[in-house]
Amino acid sequence: AGEKGLSREVAWVQFCEHGDNTEFFRGNDLAITTGLCKDGEAWLLLFLQNLCRHGAAGLIVNIGKYLKKQDITPAVMAFCEEKEFPLFVIPWHVHISDIMQDCYNRIFYAVQQETDLAELVRTCVFQPEKAADLESEFRLRGLAGKAFYLMVLEPAGVDLDEQLERRILLAAKTSLNPQPFSYVAFWQQSRLFLLLIGAESQMPARIFTKLRQLCLGIVPKCQPVGGISTTRSGSAAMLPGAYREAGAALAIARLKRKELFSFDDLGTYRLLFSVDNIGLLRQVHREALQSLLDYDDKYHTQLYKTLRAYLFSGCSLQAAADIVFTHRNTISYRIGKIRDLLDNPMETAEQRFSLMLAYYIADYLRAVGDGICACRTTRRLHFMQDALAGRDFMV
Repeated sequence: AGEKGLSREVAWVQFCEHGDNTEFFRGNDLAITTGLCKDGEAWLLLFLQNLCRHGAAGLIVNIGKYLKKQDITPAVMAFCEEKEFPLFVIPWHVHISDIMQDCYNRIFYAVQQETDLAELVRTCVFQPEKAADLESEFRLRGLAGKAFYLMVLEPAGVDLDEQLERRILLAAKTSLNPQPFSYVAFWQQSRLFLLLIGAESQMPARIFTKLRQLCLGIVPKCQPVGGISTTRSGSAAMLPGAYREAGAALAIARLKRKELFSFDDLGTYRLLFSVDNIGLLRQVHREALQSLLDYDDKYHTQLYKTLRAYLFSGCSLQAAADIVFTHRNTISYRIGKIRDLLDNPMETAEQRFSLMLAYYIADYLRAVGDGICACRTTRRLHFMQDALAGRDFMV
């Protein structure tokens, strides 16, 4: 029973004869029982309920001595189907030790393969100078020539310990296993990295939604935020660029307080994230808007904020008034003052574009931890700066 749950991730195998012992399960354990401690007709159903509560991956029942085939009642079958919980039976003459040894061998082999693959991707992403040398290994792993997306998920709002990260990763793998594409998943500096290989264009957003629900189910207080790269060709040399794109999308998602952004949806920000000359960007912003910041600092006004609301609301006085919670006439007066201070009548698209671009630059610099707004406090640089530069943020 429970055929739909066959894609569950199996992390370990546990021989268990008593329901109380399931509290020692770490999650995603495959349980084996003979029913030695069977107590009543409902014992197997209660045992299964305990296994589900403690996150087991499935149950193998050794039929013949303590448990008979009739102990697998319609209620047991219905429970396994409802929970998508795999239930297997083996005859009594089959040695449990042989089954466990075979499972352990498979688990060890799978873990080694996954670890090696994750290390390959991690090295390409965070040490781009080595990516070209790893191209042959990329091909040997069957990754060459396949399109992929890179997703970075940050469970913001909480500090996750190793146990919680493990639970989230196992839940993510269980969710991804049935998908018709390959994946690589690993944690790095409290962020979950997912390489989705051969996924269709709409799948990354769907996967993020599912993973967000899983994170909230395990850690209700977390606030998962994600960034997705554009589609890339199957080449090791493409991974560093995909990381920069996913990191850029994540940064904008955090800035805009959105759950998810794809690099393809960043619009003007895509151009800014491709600019290496941060000094030039600061200069463009300073030339366009610094006089407003200085005036606001000196007279405690809100001209900088008002102009932004005005420009990004289609130059509507009423819409800008609604955004900054003030009267339309006040906005009209401020816009007149702004025109004088900037010596910019804001009558043509070109005149307005230069100002809007400066605001985009301000957003970008805040996203990478180098803000230039009125606040003069020291800014904390975060991993995005290293991501954009193609460096390993662990350094």
